[in-house]
Amino acid sequence: MSKGVIPVENLAVTLMNKLNRRNIFPPLFNNPESFVPPIDSKKKPFNSFLICRRNVYKESNCKGNHNMRVICKAASILWNNATLEEKNVYKEIADRVYEIYLLRSGTFNFKLNIPFPKEPPPRPPSATNHKKDLNRSKIYFLLN
Repeated sequence: MSKGVIPVENLAVTLMNKLNRRNIFPPLFNNPESFVPPIDSKKKPFNSFLICRRNVYKESNCKGNHNMRVICKAASILWNNATLEEKNVYKEIADRVYEIYLLRSGTFNFKLNIPFPKEPPPRPPSATNHKKDLNRSKIYFLLN
């Protein structure tokens, strides 16, 4: 490492000391509508960590830091040190964002479980060729 270069992790720790943790856990910016991407965008909705990172970003901008590398590192450290209850708040917001995204985009994935019968329905006997009907049932039996 060259002289005069401060590692990003040290800058992130300094930023974390300046931030008001009460504005991040629980989140100050918790409106799910603000995290949903526009319909014409191909972006996916935010997950819980990205919502947390956005809150850290907004809080750090209020404190005068605009360096995204430092902000992302600080968000990562805060997220890894957060309790399960604190993360669950973000998880609930992310779930709501995903619901709104699905409603707006209209991309619903439905899986229908239609049971298919193992045997074909019985066919009426052929008036012309009875042996042909027997051969069909034998072939079907051999395939399954």
